Amino acid sequence: MKTTKLRVWDKKQKKFLEIGSEEERATPQYSSKDGLFFTLNGYAYEIDAKIVQQTGLKDKDDTDIYEGDIFEENYFDNEHEGQVIK
Repeated sequence: MKTTKLRVWDKKQKKFLEIGSEEERATPQYSSKDGLFFTLNGYAYEIDAKIVQQTGLKDKDDTDIYEGDIFEENYFDNEHEGQVIK
């Protein structure tokens, strides 16, 4: 069974939060056009954020590629390599 990987772009802090990660321990409840509602250590929060899903693809360094990631493509003869740069 394939596991769906998600991450959250916090628009205010301008950084990604990993959902359910050890450092954040955030559990999403639901999202709306106005933001994301989640619980953290028993408290409920609302943040201006966007949830993005992992595409199932990886770059040449075995890094997961998520929706909206910017990557650089290199062409060498008939070989194609790509790497996430942002």
